[in-house]
Amino acid sequence: MDAQELLRRYDAGERDFTGVNLRHINLSGADLTDANFTEADLTGADLTGAVLIETNFNGAELTGAKMKDALFCRTIMPYGSIKSDPNRVITTERLLERYAVGERDFPGIIMPRADLRNRDLRGISMFHPQSGNYPAYRPHLHNSNLRGANLQGSFLRGANFRGSDLSGVNLSDAILTAANFTDVNLRGANLLRADLEGVNFTRADLTGAEILECSLWWLTFFHNTILPDGEIIVGPIHNSD
Repeated sequence: MDAQELLRRYDAGERDFTGVNLRHINLSGADLTDANFTEADLTGADLTGAVLIETNFNGAELTGAKMKDALFCRTIMPYGSIKSDPNRVITTERLLERYAVGERDFPGIIMPRADLRNRDLRGISMFHPQSGNYPAYRPHLHNSNLRGANLQGSFLRGANFRGSDLSGVNLSDAILTAANFTDVNLRGANLLRADLEGVNFTRADLTGAEILECSLWWLTFFHNTILPDGEIIVGPIHNSD
């Protein structure tokens, strides 16, 4: 299997690549969150900068694989050890403790499956800008529950919310540039005055969401997206006008 085929199948929802021959495959920068590579052969694979959140490499062959700058979070390595980035991976409890004492800056945090239902996190900042030779770090909150949370005025540029429940969330005045809302429930969300440039709404449900139409159509990406009025845009459409 080549990289193009693997990523196509991953984007369609497939996660199980057990025993697959991926020798010398180039997956640099790829998001492989939740992928299962048990017993797969990744000899000489290029995983430079890949997102490996809860990725399973148990029993996999990684001899000669390049993994510089890869993002690890509860990643299962070939011999069963668990690897996580000690600086960016944070628990829900720890984030709430730090927010409660006045901290607002959580650059590039990784919180898969976070439970932030109905929490007041106004003004929180999660994006880490590029600094010197270090790349920008996107926050990752995929498969999380933010139902009814208050994120008004938050800075969430590039955030990955894939598969999350954001129904009824308040994202008014938020910076959401290039955020990933693939498979996200945004029913009844407040997105008034939010910066949505470059947002990916693939298979997102925006039924009843409050949103300025001009913002919704500004450089956003639609594919099987349900709009606030219930209209379904099959697409794919990348709005550039």
